[in-house]
Amino acid sequence: MEPKITRDISKENLIPIIKNAFKPYKCHAQIYDGIQVSFRVFDNNGESIFTTSPLLKEMQSSLTLSNRLMRIREAMKHEGYNLDHWEYYPLGGPPLKSCPSAL
Repeated sequence: MEPKITRDISKENLIPIIKNAFKPYKCHAQIYDGIQVSFRVFDNNGESIFTTSPLLKEMQSSLTLSNRLMRIREAMKHEGYNLDHWEYYPLGGPPLKSCPSAL
C-alpha cells in the first residue's frame, strides 16, 4: 500500500518502520551523522540476508522510504524468504481506531 503523504518521518519513527518491514527476521538499523541511515537484515541463524549501503536523509521522506522498503521486501521474497505481512505506517505503527463517543 503506497502512502498518500510525502511528509518527513521523525528519527524516532524511522528505525521502528524499517525494523517492522522485515519481520520475522531481525533487523538492525541505525542513524548516524544525523543524515544517514543504514540497516542489515539477519536470518534465523544470525547470518546477514541484506545490507544497505548508507542512505542519505532522503530516506526520511515517506514515499521514498516506502518504495525502497517494498523493493527490498520483494527481492527477499523472490529469494525465498517468507516475510510477515507489512503495511507502511509513517508514524511507525497502525493508526489508532477512533472510539465512539459516549452519549
